[in-house]
Amino acid sequence: MRMNIGTSSIAAAWRMSISTAREVSAGNLANTGVMTELHPLAAGAIMAETGQALAGKRKARSADESFQGIGIPSLFGSLSGQTALEPGMRNALGWWWHTPDDLLDKIDEANLRRDARVVLEVLWRLLSDEVLPFDEAGKAAELHTQLATLTTELNDRFSLQDVTAQAQHLMQSLLTLQDPQHALPPGQINTALMAVSRVLVPLDYTYGNRFAHDPATQVPAWPLLAQAAVDDALSG
Repeated sequence: MRMNIGTSSIAAAWRMSISTAREVSAGNLANTGVMTELHPLAAGAIMAETGQALAGKRKARSADESFQGIGIPSLFGSLSGQTALEPGMRNALGWWWHTPDDLLDKIDEANLRRDARVVLEVLWRLLSDEVLPFDEAGKAAELHTQLATLTTELNDRFSLQDVTAQAQHLMQSLLTLQDPQHALPPGQINTALMAVSRVLVPLDYTYGNRFAHDPATQVPAWPLLAQAAVDDALSG
């Protein structure tokens, strides 16, 4: 099953892809891919419907992921996976995945209903919450951590003090923005959250060209920062 869902009512704020769900023995929802800003939303839905704590993993750069370059966050893809890997499995999606044996007998009705409830919970929140359930402060904190790590790796050969301070300021500003005691009108908060997303998602998931797609291969977190570390190592 493949389903791509987004919304134009709030200027394409998010994207959800479900390409595998409901398979027999697919009892593990704890390792699905989710971007940082949508992790709390996904974790809440998965916990509510399954009792599983979402560990999560970095969202893969799949061939059908088309919107990182313009800053639209996404979640899921392979929502549920096999509880235990058996010999011959390429991944947690079952030995039959993308083979001629991927037929109706691989559907488990109870798993299909469970996964559908998770998807419905997430969709309901995205479409009905007055304020978009985006953890952009968490995303900014992740950027700050990456910059601090890179500063250590560079060993003061190149100063990142200013940009690290700006990342810290952004994180604090976003925490204040979403603090109910300092709440702005929901429309203003959503506009700000989407503006931040338009900047941070491309930084975290692309090499910077918003008018072209990167190859559908694994992209490191904050790839331009990762490349800076590589360049420094080669020049040292």
